[in-house]
Amino acid sequence: MSYGAYFMYYKCPKCGKRFKYCLDAEKQNEFGQCDTCHAVGVLVGEGCKEPDNNMEYEDISD
Repeated sequence: MSYGAYFMYYKCPKCGKRFKYCLDAEKQNEFGQCDTCHAVGVLVGEGCKEPDNNMEYEDISD
């Protein structure tokens, strides 16, 4: 049984962007970094579903 992709949800402390990475992402060397300003994101949550704060998280895994 599969529950789908497992994501790590981040918020950038520098520019405020909300983004997520899939654990099987190709970009392992940039994992957890904001693609806009390249700062290391603050982990907000993890799992198959988005955190309960109803914010949109851009998938930047690929």
